[in-house]
Amino acid sequence: MKSQKFTILSIVLILIVSLIGIASAEFWYCANDGERINYCNPKIPDRTCESSLGCKYCMSDSSTSTCFNSGNWMKCNANAPNCEFNNGGPDSTPLNFSIDDPDNNAIYNTRAIMFNLRSNKDASYYWIDNINGRGRWNRLGSRLKLFSKKVSFKDGLNDITIKAVASNGEEILFARSFYVDSKKPQIKKTWPTKDFTSGNFGVEFSEENPKSLVLKYGNSAKGIKTRNVNIAAECVLDKKKYSCDLNVNVNEFNGQSIEYWFELTDIANTKAESKHVWIEVDTQLPIINNPNSFYNQTGKSVYFKINITEKNFDEITYFDNAQRKPVAKKLCTKLKDGLCEKKVTFNKGYHDVDIQVIDEAGNSIALNIKFDVV
Repeated sequence: MKSQKFTILSIVLILIVSLIGIASAEFWYCANDGERINYCNPKIPDRTCESSLGCKYCMSDSSTSTCFNSGNWMKCNANAPNCEFNNGGPDSTPLNFSIDDPDNNAIYNTRAIMFNLRSNKDASYYWIDNINGRGRWNRLGSRLKLFSKKVSFKDGLNDITIKAVASNGEEILFARSFYVDSKKPQIKKTWPTKDFTSGNFGVEFSEENPKSLVLKYGNSAKGIKTRNVNIAAECVLDKKKYSCDLNVNVNEFNGQSIEYWFELTDIANTKAESKHVWIEVDTQLPIINNPNSFYNQTGKSVYFKINITEKNFDEITYFDNAQRKPVAKKLCTKLKDGLCEKKVTFNKGYHDVDIQVIDEAGNSIALNIKFDVV
């Protein structure tokens, strides 16, 4: 029995000695500002050093180099009063800050602008409006190496400064200027809206920053043609609306149907397209077959008998330039067997009358007569 008790006691002593031999050693670990400490025990939350002077932690040996075990402070003070790893204290690494977004001098079609910022160590990020900021900095994020988030800006020019600030007070600033055009261009209306054109087209649109305006016209037989509109020369700005009139040579489509539409693009490359319209092309002038014998004057009355060749006839008007307040008046809106016949009475005096024959495409031809009524 004594022999067995001695044996058991010997084993216990050997185990105690062995456990003492493998017991973990306590030490102080000094971390730099911003350095993250990972604990092996999942119940102990990881921590990050947040001091420009560095941080000091009591640790014990672990079986892995990727995490730490929490140590006993009394043993740390007894065993190793100083840091075992001399990497603590103020961080002397220079701050390196870069901006991936927003781009300088860029044009955006949305008010939500992506900010992608990066630095080589944890930093706080800010931005300020250099135009209307009133000296106030807006915080974006704190103690981050990477920042990625959208920030809302107003339409128009935005002039800002972005800065990164390290915990030791070191900071880097970058200026950024960009333009926001989030409003889509709008084409209000186009013309002609009737059935014919001789090459005259027009458009009305709203857009603060128009970049280009293009007229497209044609058909499958001859293809689609393109006409770039000179906005500065061919358009008039009234308040916030542009009105544009232009003439296009459409002789090759005479007597044919064509399709036309406008495409408007702003500086942010946002496009608007007008309604597609089908019209007939008529580029031929009306023909007056009796230019030397189309009227006869008797006293105050002038008898008109104008012989016209025009399949798309619209109207004939007359305009007395000798009147104090001359206005255009209609002579005929229909032809009977190609003739416009009408009697017009004039007041006493001298008369200088323009006769104009107009077709539905807007083509016109004019005659002039002068006479006296006594």
